[in-house]
Amino acid sequence: MIDQSFWLFLSTEQHTTANALADLHRNLLNELLLSPASGDAAEPLIDYYCEHPLKPRPGELDAQRLRHALKWTLYALALDRKSIEGYPNSGMPWKPILQRARELVQEELALDEKGIAAQIELCTDYKKDVPISHQQFRQLCEVFDLKEPDLKHAQQQYVFEDHRMVLTTIQNALLQKPVPRFKPDISLITELTDETMPVVSGFLGEMSKMYISELGEGIDAAQEIKDLLTEIQQAPQRLPGKISAVILASHGRHYVGSVCLRPYPYKPEKNQPAVNELEFCYLFVLNAFRDLKIARFLLKRAHEEAINKKCTALVFEALPQYLEGMLFLRRRGFQPAPDRKGKRGRVVLMYPTAEPFPDPEEED
Repeated sequence: MIDQSFWLFLSTEQHTTANALADLHRNLLNELLLSPASGDAAEPLIDYYCEHPLKPRPGELDAQRLRHALKWTLYALALDRKSIEGYPNSGMPWKPILQRARELVQEELALDEKGIAAQIELCTDYKKDVPISHQQFRQLCEVFDLKEPDLKHAQQQYVFEDHRMVLTTIQNALLQKPVPRFKPDISLITELTDETMPVVSGFLGEMSKMYISELGEGIDAAQEIKDLLTEIQQAPQRLPGKISAVILASHGRHYVGSVCLRPYPYKPEKNQPAVNELEFCYLFVLNAFRDLKIARFLLKRAHEEAINKKCTALVFEALPQYLEGMLFLRRRGFQPAPDRKGKRGRVVLMYPTAEPFPDPEEED
C-alpha cells in the first residue's frame, strides 16, 4: 500500500517534486560554498577538494570552488547528464522528475552571468583578448555538464573569438536553445586602405572564379571584374571609377562578405525625366558563412544607402542563366522590370526605396 501510494504521489506531483529537488540542489551547493559557522576566515567545505593556486587571481578561487561543487552536487543528486541518460525508463517515475529538476537547475545557472564569465576567464587562463580554443570551449561545457553544441566552422569562428558570444552560447545551451545567431559588422567604404584593398580585391577575385566555375569560361562578367582588379592595382587607394562604394561584412578581424555599389541612371522613354537609381553588383559571401544571412545584411545596408542618396530603387542586373541568384533576390522581395533590358540582355530586378527592406534579424 505504501509503495502504491508513493508511486501515485510521484506520478501526480512531478512538478512539485522536481522543484523540491532543484531547491535541494541549490541549498547543497550553497552549503559547500559557504564558510563554516566557526568564522568568516574559515575555508568553505568544498576547499577540501580544491587545488589552491599559490597566487590566485581575483575571483579565481571562487570559480574553482563553484566548478568542483557543481560537479559534486549534480552527481550526488543524480542530476548530471550521464546519470539521467542511464536511468531506466521503467520502474518508479523518477526519470521525468530528474529531467525537470535538471532543467530548473540549468535555468538558474543560465541567469548567473557573472558565474559563467568567471568560468570562461578560468578556462582561458584570464586572457580576455584571446579567442577561446575548441579544447577550452569543450572544457567549459564540461564545467556545466553540457553536451558540447555542434558548432559549424563559421559558428566556431564568430563564437570563439568573442567571449561575450561564448557566454551567450553557454546560456543558450543551459536553456536548451540553439547557438545564438550571427550579426556581422557592416561598414560602407568609399576609399580603399591598406587593410581593405586586399579584402576587396580578394572578394572580387573569388567572385570571378565563381562566375567561371558556375557559368563557364569567357563570360563577360568575369572580364568586367578583371578590369576592375587592374584599376585597383594601378591606384590601390581608390575605388575603380565605375564603383562608388563597397559594403563589407566582418566579425572581429575577419571579413566574410562584400557587395559593390554604383549609380544606375535610367531614362524612361517618351520624354520622361531620368530616374536616379542605385545598382548593387558582385555580391559575394564566403562559402562557410552562406547560411548565416550575411547577404541579407549586405542588401539591407545597400537599400539604406539607396535611400540616403535619394534613389528611387535598388537595382540588380542578373545574368539570365544565373537562376539561383535571381531566385534568392525574388525571395527577398526584388521584382523584375519586364519593360527594361540590362546590358547584354541581362534581367533587371528592382526593390523600391519607398518600401522597407526586410530586417535579417527578424526573418526565419
